[in-house]
Amino acid sequence: MTVVAVDDEEISLMCLEAVLDSMDDVDKVLTFTNAEDTIDFFKNGKADAAFLDIQLYLSGGTLNGLMLAAKIKELCPTCHVVFVTSCPEYAVDAFKLHVSGYIVKPVTREAARKELDYIIMEKKAASNLFSQKLDEEESRVRVQCFGNFEIFYQNKPVVFQLSKAKELFAYLVHRKGASVSMAELAAVLFEDKEDGLSVQSQIRNLVASMRKTFTALGCPDLFNKSRGYISIKTDLVDCDYYSFMSGDSDAINEYSGEYMAQYSWAEFTVGYLEGVVNREI
Repeated sequence: MTVVAVDDEEISLMCLEAVLDSMDDVDKVLTFTNAEDTIDFFKNGKADAAFLDIQLYLSGGTLNGLMLAAKIKELCPTCHVVFVTSCPEYAVDAFKLHVSGYIVKPVTREAARKELDYIIMEKKAASNLFSQKLDEEESRVRVQCFGNFEIFYQNKPVVFQLSKAKELFAYLVHRKGASVSMAELAAVLFEDKEDGLSVQSQIRNLVASMRKTFTALGCPDLFNKSRGYISIKTDLVDCDYYSFMSGDSDAINEYSGEYMAQYSWAEFTVGYLEGVVNREI
């Protein structure tokens, strides 16, 4: 752990450095006697924690400890700030900055240890939350509608046994969670065939094949199905088209004039998307 210590009183700074340097989990202690040098460091460097004297003065005499903490948070958001001071009356203002701790001088090893343990606990919690978020994102089905339609799970392409099953899934994504009847699917997927028992049987087989593909991936709950109708659960997919429709600027910028390019029934949506892009511009 890299720790910054700042105090304009050299004796206090030496004592603080000695206490921090005695901690097994502190690899490096960087000391500064003024706010300007501290800011210069954080412009190019990082630290896990900063122990700051709240009463630091610039050459003009301006109280600067709180200002320095705010600047450190701006330059290094992951740095935990602990105030070290002989003036407890500044505690309220300090905690408005969401600092990690507040120690009253003289700094004892016990007090510093307590603050470091809290910082370590916070960093572990943040790391676990980040890992959990990554796991959740990896467990979601990612759908690419711009360009050719593609599906990914855990960053790998999803392979369908039947190409028509993939097209069926594409149409459900296109309908944005609306329930789609078997008759509608037949009209879209087999537009050149008259709806009849043969076509209806093929649709049922395609639905079964599609669901089997996602069940094998560990995503059996991706669909809502009732008698004669099926829909996709939109909250379980990460889709560029859905992000586009919600106004996400990154998704709008990703659109390059193609939407599910391999499917003729998707062509009419391109005009709408072009209109949205033109309005944004």
